[in-house]
Amino acid sequence: MPTVTISAKPTLVIFTLGPDAEARRHPLLPEGLRAEEMRLRRTCLENVLRLGKLAGCRVELSSPAPLELTGYDAWSPQCGADFGERFANALKSGFDHGGPAIVVGADLPGLSVRHLEQALGRLGEDPDRVVVGPSPDGGFYLLAAARPLDAALEAVRWCSGTTRQTLVDGLRKAGRTVVFLDPLADLDTPADLERWIAAGPAPVADLVDRRSDLQRLLAIRRRPARLPQEIAPRSPVLASCRGRAPPLAAAP
Repeated sequence: MPTVTISAKPTLVIFTLGPDAEARRHPLLPEGLRAEEMRLRRTCLENVLRLGKLAGCRVELSSPAPLELTGYDAWSPQCGADFGERFANALKSGFDHGGPAIVVGADLPGLSVRHLEQALGRLGEDPDRVVVGPSPDGGFYLLAAARPLDAALEAVRWCSGTTRQTLVDGLRKAGRTVVFLDPLADLDTPADLERWIAAGPAPVADLVDRRSDLQRLLAIRRRPARLPQEIAPRSPVLASCRGRAPPLAAAP
């Protein structure tokens, strides 16, 4: 199939609550390591901003309130009564500039520019396509389209294990062809974080540093507590001497 030229610049919409709110909603680390979690979440968000620019996108940040960040072109407030309505409005805002729209989350340490370029390439082959990046939990980490999705989003069961399937069913019912990118996990739970830490090299240096820091901190936290040498018993005999003495025998 010949490639279709899309003249308007694509918009990457980063859909996020912001690092603070995301950490409160989906805590990944114990309270004592919350500062490290905030650094990781901010690094992930900054990485997505950078990737959008590398892919040639206009980058729009969609969040409940403006965030203290630089490197994006516009901010749009998340508006709507529920998650589905807020997501649909964010996607619509991406289409308002005439080009294709890609919506991604901010908690994607495995995201690379390749994912964005592949999505745009698939749309260039057929603008009626919809590109979905599947997540292992039944959701999706990326949604890209060159044409509005109209009512196809209305039947989606958001924030559930069937989110992606109901999205795909709605799109196909509307006559849209769906193509998939490689699966990619986001960071919603401590188990997600554990898997990412154990997975291997990160795509960018800043995330490599965050991974190394978290490996070290979690290893320290899990190390069994050791009593100081002057307090720890040296032998069973010494232990019994330092404990409570046995009761005295009763006088005959």
